[in-house]
Amino acid sequence: MNPQPCHSEPNSPISWATAPKPILPPNAPTAGYLCGGGGIMTAGFETAGIHSLWNIDHDTSDPFLSQAIAQIYQTNFHHPVIRQTLQKVAASDRFNDLPTPDILVLTQSCKHLSKSNPKAKETQSDIDTATAAIKAFQTFHSPLLIIENVPEYQQSTSWQLIKTALIDLDYQFTAKILNSADFGIPQQRHRFLAIALKGSREWGVGSREENFPLVPQPTAPQPIGWYEAICDLLPHLEDIHPTPAQLQRLTNLPSHFLQQPLLIERVGAYGNPKVRLPHETSWTIRKSIWLDQRHNSRANAINIRLPDGTWKNLGIRGAARLMTIPDWFWLPDEAWISGSAIGNGVPSLLAAIVANAVKPYLPTAYPVAFSHKKVEVLPAIQESTSNKQKKANEILTQNQPTGSITMQSTTTSTFLDNYNFPPLTSSQTIALAREVVELGFTHTGAIAKLKEQGLELGYKLLELLEALGEAEFKQLLKHCFPPEIVRYYRNLVAQAKLIEKCPQLYDQILNMPICHAAALLAGTEEQIEQILTEDAKWTVSLIKQRIKADNFSIAPITEIAIGKPVKILASDSEHSGNLAIVENIQENQDISVQLLSGELIKFDFSSVKAIDPDTYLELTAILATSANLHEQFKTAADSGDERLINEIEQKLSKLDKCRRQLTTRLGLSDKAAKNLANTITSDLSQSIATQTDCDRVFRVWDIRENDREAILTKAELLAKLRTKNVDAQPTTGEIAVAVATCLQKPTTKHGGGGIPITTREYSQLTELVQEKDSVIQQLKAELDETKANRENNDKDDNISSQLMVMQQQIESLHQAYESLEKKYSEAISELETYKQILPSQPDSKDEVKAQTFEPGDIVRIVKSPIDALINDIGIFKQVEIENTICGPREQAVVILRPSTKFQMPVYISNYQESLLKMPLTEAELKQLVQAEYLANKNQELSEINEYFGEQINEAVYQLGRCLDRLGVPGWDKEGEYVDESGFTHQKGKALSQGIKAMAEILANVEPCQEGFPEEIEF
Repeated sequence: MNPQPCHSEPNSPISWATAPKPILPPNAPTAGYLCGGGGIMTAGFETAGIHSLWNIDHDTSDPFLSQAIAQIYQTNFHHPVIRQTLQKVAASDRFNDLPTPDILVLTQSCKHLSKSNPKAKETQSDIDTATAAIKAFQTFHSPLLIIENVPEYQQSTSWQLIKTALIDLDYQFTAKILNSADFGIPQQRHRFLAIALKGSREWGVGSREENFPLVPQPTAPQPIGWYEAICDLLPHLEDIHPTPAQLQRLTNLPSHFLQQPLLIERVGAYGNPKVRLPHETSWTIRKSIWLDQRHNSRANAINIRLPDGTWKNLGIRGAARLMTIPDWFWLPDEAWISGSAIGNGVPSLLAAIVANAVKPYLPTAYPVAFSHKKVEVLPAIQESTSNKQKKANEILTQNQPTGSITMQSTTTSTFLDNYNFPPLTSSQTIALAREVVELGFTHTGAIAKLKEQGLELGYKLLELLEALGEAEFKQLLKHCFPPEIVRYYRNLVAQAKLIEKCPQLYDQILNMPICHAAALLAGTEEQIEQILTEDAKWTVSLIKQRIKADNFSIAPITEIAIGKPVKILASDSEHSGNLAIVENIQENQDISVQLLSGELIKFDFSSVKAIDPDTYLELTAILATSANLHEQFKTAADSGDERLINEIEQKLSKLDKCRRQLTTRLGLSDKAAKNLANTITSDLSQSIATQTDCDRVFRVWDIRENDREAILTKAELLAKLRTKNVDAQPTTGEIAVAVATCLQKPTTKHGGGGIPITTREYSQLTELVQEKDSVIQQLKAELDETKANRENNDKDDNISSQLMVMQQQIESLHQAYESLEKKYSEAISELETYKQILPSQPDSKDEVKAQTFEPGDIVRIVKSPIDALINDIGIFKQVEIENTICGPREQAVVILRPSTKFQMPVYISNYQESLLKMPLTEAELKQLVQAEYLANKNQELSEINEYFGEQINEAVYQLGRCLDRLGVPGWDKEGEYVDESGFTHQKGKALSQGIKAMAEILANVEPCQEGFPEEIEF
């Protein structure tokens, strides 16, 4: 089959997608939704001109997801969602508190009946929901009911109950299975649809057995392909890299497939993906594809492969197009939330078709059947074409949340005299254009006064607040205005309070977003001035964090000092706003600083401002960690490891949020932050984190005590996975990643709690544990084998020969011990001699700074960040240059423990303060090291000798007990040997006598020649 061309060019989006959100008149038909979900179906009804009144929706089995989906509905249709189950609303009789809609829509949950559910079965909860819906039908008596669900719903008990109730309530109804692809929707999606009319016999529509004329019939002569729906989005979709498994599965496709764009469902390690050609419709997009097996969000669920070999991620907006959701419909970035709303929804275009089909059957006056409940119905607009044209020339009407705004237009204008309209433009269009331009100029001229008018209203509100009190003031606003207006008025009050607090900042406060006012009120005047005068991009959350950090109980050190970071304030300097490190402070209050570029510049003391050094160091650690992760990202991209790519991207995203917070906290401009990032290298994140580093990080981020252990555990896990060593220590970069994970930890059900680890980390950790378990099992097996061999040897070998070998080993060990003890005594004497001639550690830094060091000098480490190195002695090797964020500096290389296999170089910064020259030669140092080595060796041998001594005592004890039972004279049951003279012997002497006695006994034992008795069975 030859591929069909795309019906539209990539730059020409499909019409229903980019249409603006409709502005409905106040008398538009209305709809109420029972279990309305995220409002995908409601979007289609709004497009058809049916206004949403309310929505009742809540899922107790997943409250977090239910709340998030309700927020989608509330954001798009600007009215709160009743976030309770339908059963609970029915039980509390809250239906009577809601306005009656013209259309009542029931879209109860289908997850228990859908064939995609392997355990599909109707539950009691489904039946209870249907019963609650029947009570809503009885309460509202809306003229038209629409019921939607999966095809399996028509066989359910819920539908049987509803059908019986519809007959009792005098509704005429019909039901049908619709395929969305038959209506020009680029997706195969079968849905059950039932439509019921109240009192339709009087209206002459037909009986319940017939197909109502209002049931929509298929309208698309041929299906719309997925490519036509999303082709204009392709340039903006995310580029991705396929996994080797994905590429392998595509090798089975015909060659002409790869010459066309392909829609591919992403699958795991097993199974074949679904593939669709450009002219074909998509498969049914379900909720489950947006969640992985661990119930984590899965944003990369559907891919697109283009003929040139590049791959794209369809993403949420692309999936929304396949559901015919218009572009104006807001969806959150979290794939598991938006994907769930899409997967449970009805295509918006199909909903619009259904709505347009039933609108003509809405009565202008309800029949007598509705007389028991008051129903307010606005009459339909019935104006002639001439009246509508006259109205268009006289007024311009725009729907607002509080009603309509009508504004008179001018009759004459010269704004468009020089504009050339297209030749076929009608006079009516030109007149409308003149009206719009004139109104636009009038409105633009009034914008400059809007802020002053808002502030004037704010002062009035503040005066009312002081007169009524906080509680009564809030109650009054909530009674008179919708919630959005109340929030705006409260922000006006905060703005008025802020101007009274800081009148000198009038212009800055008036020009800032009004929502910032309440957050700024919590700060001091100095903090408010700093925030409003800095060029950083502020948000409410960043303002709160900045004020919280400044008011933290442990005040950061911000004095200007040598080696500390500062920010340049000199407005007349090109370096204003940049960071620098203080090099020198002179008596005339001049200060020399080193810029990040290495350039030295002198400023007046008042032209620089000290910044928190801890926050500065934490920012550099985050930048270095990000640089290191970028390098890892390039490696992962080259290898095509998409899972690793996603994990690195998540870490970078979290670190970037932390970077923005610290940048704002330090008051850095975007340019200064970029300059700092350019000077940081990834090497700075690879140093082992000390306790000082951890304390600094916890102080900067105000980490609670109960979170610190989790952060350190996460960092240690990253170190173990990096080194494959269970004893690895985390680096500063791994501490930064752990802290960022804690600060940005998900709060949703599917995101996990605490500080989660990724799937890859979990797998690698499992491998380490399995490897460790394998080693343990191997050691256990070897130990069991050794024990078995030992038991066999005890049975087969002569006891006397074993004991003789043991005695020989003990005697050899004693000789080695005596020899080493002699060497140890000599080494100790030499060591004491050297200690007497070694100088003590200097008391003042001046004595140390006066020293000069040459290669080959013997030095002692008197100062080091690593406690284990202090007082260690080594050979001064050379001086190297170390590049740091503060510029290059010298460090000494010292060789410790020369002429041994343990010798190693260490790097000592500030070596003139940290090293002390020793009056020793290199040969003497080697003798000293050898003496220490012999001392340690003697200690080890002593421990071995003590162990063998214990073994000898045990052997004598067991042997003595045996000889006592055999009646050998001189031995008792305590295993002690007493000779003829009455002396008690232990250890070697007792063992020797025991061996002789045992040998004599064995010599008199004759081996058995008859074998085992017949009655013994084995």
